[in-house]
Amino acid sequence: MQKRWEGLTKLYFRITNLTLSYLGGAYQFKGTYGNQITSSYVPIEATKQKEAIRFVVNEMVNCNWLNNVEITQLLGSETDEITKWQSGVIGNMLGNFILSRIVSNEPLYFQNGYSLTTYLKDVDNQIWISTAKPQLTDFDRHIQITYIDRLCALVQPLFTTSTKSEPRQANETVWASVAASQLTATRAKASQLSATQPQNAGHYKLIINMIDKIGK
Repeated sequence: MQKRWEGLTKLYFRITNLTLSYLGGAYQFKGTYGNQITSSYVPIEATKQKEAIRFVVNEMVNCNWLNNVEITQLLGSETDEITKWQSGVIGNMLGNFILSRIVSNEPLYFQNGYSLTTYLKDVDNQIWISTAKPQLTDFDRHIQITYIDRLCALVQPLFTTSTKSEPRQANETVWASVAASQLTATRAKASQLSATQPQNAGHYKLIINMIDKIGK
């Protein structure tokens, strides 16, 4: 039974992670068979990318079924595996691969492109929509803290170099600039939640302190 349950959870994590392939992605068309092959790339519609963000964040939040009481009593808790998966998803969403694809494929849009600024704003909005409840669960707290940690990490490299003349990679400067702007809006959101949810004020003050440490 344990092997079957482990197989089911691993399959669920893997299938959910496949949704991330929509983020920053593009379809490649190689032409009609028999004709001259001319590859062309069409970026995935912004609406589909927004849907992917909404889906994967909601799946991270609504995962209590993985800790089914009857199964937990027999096989133990899945909490560690769940939080590892959540951390991995957030790490991928704010990682080099997806962010680079978003920046690289934005010029492929004829109109209504999907920019890095819009992407980070969409991720941020969905995180708070899905997790900012009056009564936070441990998973809600974990998702929020991990998200803030990864967002801060996009800015942090600019403050870790002792030699100011050291050249910066383009991705570090572009991503850091956009992430810093998003952090300002995120801090305002955390401050609002701290004021309106006194029961969660300590948690949101921790988030504010994490953001405020950037650049100090």
